[in-house]
Amino acid sequence: MSTAMDKPTPESSRVPQAAAGSELVLSRTFDVPRSAVFAAWTDPAALPRWFGPHGSAMPVCRLDPRPGGELHYEHTFEEHEDVWVKGVYEEVAAPERLVFTCHFSNPSGARRERPGFPAEMRIDVRFEALDAARTKVTVRQSGLERDQGEVHGWIEAFERLAGELAHMGGGVFQATMFVYPPAQPIILQRRVFAAPRALVWASCTEAQHMAAWWGPRGYVNEACEVDARPGGSWRVAQRAPDGALYTFMGEFREVTAPERFVCTFAMEGMFEERPVVETHTFAEREGSTHYAVESRFASMEDRAAMMATDMEVGARQAMDRLEEILDALAPTDSERELVLSRLIRAPRELVFQAWTRPEHVDRWMGPHGFTTVTRSMDVRVGGAWLYTMTSPDGTVYPNRVTYRAIQPPARLEYLHDAGQDNDPHGFEVEVTFAEEAGGTRVRMRMRLASKEARDATIAFGAVELGYQTLARLAGHVEVDRAAV
Repeated sequence: MSTAMDKPTPESSRVPQAAAGSELVLSRTFDVPRSAVFAAWTDPAALPRWFGPHGSAMPVCRLDPRPGGELHYEHTFEEHEDVWVKGVYEEVAAPERLVFTCHFSNPSGARRERPGFPAEMRIDVRFEALDAARTKVTVRQSGLERDQGEVHGWIEAFERLAGELAHMGGGVFQATMFVYPPAQPIILQRRVFAAPRALVWASCTEAQHMAAWWGPRGYVNEACEVDARPGGSWRVAQRAPDGALYTFMGEFREVTAPERFVCTFAMEGMFEERPVVETHTFAEREGSTHYAVESRFASMEDRAAMMATDMEVGARQAMDRLEEILDALAPTDSERELVLSRLIRAPRELVFQAWTRPEHVDRWMGPHGFTTVTRSMDVRVGGAWLYTMTSPDGTVYPNRVTYRAIQPPARLEYLHDAGQDNDPHGFEVEVTFAEEAGGTRVRMRMRLASKEARDATIAFGAVELGYQTLARLAGHVEVDRAAV
């Protein structure tokens, strides 16, 4: 059940088109500034720590990253022949682009032919700054006639790069990776979730959970039907922000819970005659779930048609939304709890102040498009914060927060209701602020009246709206710190 579809986009923002039969394309986003990612590719001390599949090593690494400069390194492997590689940098435009050619050599640098492998390869790496703290890396490797282990090698190398960047201070990565193998009509997606496999499986195969995350941000699933058994079908009717309605559908061919399922994917007006065959696998490793999707198209032309859409943007956002749902559904001490969490790149004191000062909460509290107006705010145990929240359609919602515990700058606990005593829709909230990776981890734990109330809250989109609110908080303290 691909989450990749969206409307076509301008050529400049589309997924890079892979040349059939000769080019391998991979992309992944890292929550690290572009300069740090570029340095990981050009620092001779950093490159050996990640460049290559798991179990490989680079005992010798000489780099001269300038146009005309050379690279020469030894790659050792646990189960394969060790190799030497030599190349020349064609283009070095820090921190945007790196292009180099490479070929097999001997230790002295003389060219060495390896039967069955290309005589020379060209690697083009683009570093796109999505914002000040996120970088999209796209690698294009040309000169390949077929996949001889390069796909697997690059996937694991990117995993090691994520670890290297985390070691450098970038935090933990759960980004989605996309791979476009040469000469094969398939697209691969990879994502690691810090959640039990059974929970990830349920979120991908049960309609009440899928409806809350399946698709890009801003899209609403008006209908979601899932019958996850061999011969069963699935269908999603999705409303876009511009009002357009898109319908997706398919059939389940194989289901082995909670490890694997195979289904078809089609959209009204696209792939209906030649549906995409998708294989979804769920592997549990050390408490996390490694989720992989292989989308096999009927032809290279069909794959190109998918790549010409917003498929990467939509799929990344859907996987981010799934991660948010998994966080919210994570096992807690109570089945009526809902948990939201976000790492904010600002000091804990600033984040706490932004939550407790009336002149600042009005600037971020509420989902996108909502306006908050504080009537009064008395931040003390027993005190109350009274405010109204107005939705984009003009509906005004009264809110009252009654503080039960305050521990600056680490913790808030309060009762949230609509301003009336014994409100049946009221709920308890605990917000914690913990220092993490040079920023602040904000965690909201909400305790609703019952499990049914929690499930209904998730169903109408509270998780998405909650994360929009935390995103506005992050934007407030990260961009406008001086005002906080």
